[in-house]
Amino acid sequence: MDVEGEFLLPAPPGDVWRSLNDPEVLVRCIPGCQRMTRIDAENFECEILLSYGPIKATFMTVLVLSNVRAPDSYTLTGRSQGGLSGVGEGVADVWLMSVHSGTSLRYAARLSASGRIARIGARWLNGATRRMTEKFFNAFAATFGEG
Repeated sequence: MDVEGEFLLPAPPGDVWRSLNDPEVLVRCIPGCQRMTRIDAENFECEILLSYGPIKATFMTVLVLSNVRAPDSYTLTGRSQGGLSGVGEGVADVWLMSVHSGTSLRYAARLSASGRIARIGARWLNGATRRMTEKFFNAFAATFGEG
C-alpha cells in the first residue's frame, strides 16, 4: 500500500525536526503508542497497541532513520511484529519545507502487512491507516499550540 500526504504545521522547520526526533513527543502523538525508546541517533524501539477491526495486538516496532539531512529530510524504515496478528513493514520519505505559516511536512510511504492483519482486507486496512495518520498529525500539530 502506498500512502502520501502533506500537512502544514504551525512551527518553524527546526522545531518540527526536533519534535519528530523526540520520543516523548512521539509517544503522545502516535495512536496506541505505549512506550518509545531512542537507542541511538538513528534507532528507536517502541511498543504500539493497535486495533484493526477484530484484531487487537501489541506490536513491537523498530524504527531506523537513514538518509538524514537535518533539518530538511530523512527516510524512516520500520518493522512491527505483533505475534500471531502479523507483521507490518514500511519505508517513508519525509521532507520539511519552510512556508509563510510554519512548515510543510510532506511524506511518501510504502507499507506492507502479513499474517492475520493482512487478511482483513486491503481496502479496510488502507482506511484504518489513513485515519491513524490523520490522528497522528492532528496530535503532532497540537504540540505546537494549534490543532
